[in-house]
Amino acid sequence: MLFEKEHKDMENSGAPAEKLLMGIAAYGRTFTLTSATNNGVAAPTSGVGEPGLYTGEGGFWSYYEVHSTEILVLFVYRHWSEGQEVPYGSAGTTWVGFDNPDSVEAKANVIKTYNYGGAAVWAMDLDDFRGEFCNQGPYPLTTRLHKLLVTGKQLLSYSTAFICFLTPLHFYPDSNICPVFPLYYCC
Repeated sequence: MLFEKEHKDMENSGAPAEKLLMGIAAYGRTFTLTSATNNGVAAPTSGVGEPGLYTGEGGFWSYYEVHSTEILVLFVYRHWSEGQEVPYGSAGTTWVGFDNPDSVEAKANVIKTYNYGGAAVWAMDLDDFRGEFCNQGPYPLTTRLHKLLVTGKQLLSYSTAFICFLTPLHFYPDSNICPVFPLYYCC
């Protein structure tokens, strides 16, 4: 299972599962490959990838930048990393790895299997907040995570603050406000 070794390491070090949060990336990391034909996981690179059109930071694209129409057309090579359960793609010498709804589901399954405290999404504004780029509706990653972890509760609104998947559902912009796990921003 995904993260089985990491879970055992945390468990053996004495970390209580209910205090662990699974990270969900609403962004992709990009690299410049040294060769367009050697484009798998751990392929040699010469540095970070080109900046995203909207984020403007080299090696970093928002989820909506990864899925913009212009980018998707370019990505001739789209793959799924079985060991990491995440997608990645390449076009020429540009390589990007990212989370998508399928990898979010794999991570949600880990959360439920090991009874982790929840998930932390970084960052809400990097998800496709308007649903204009990915054709998956607004906040496709966060919405998928919510549906997988919280049954019978509607996600009322979104914020750049962290989300608490409890009853009732609340946003906690400050770790001192969260009533269940005061040491964490997300519960």
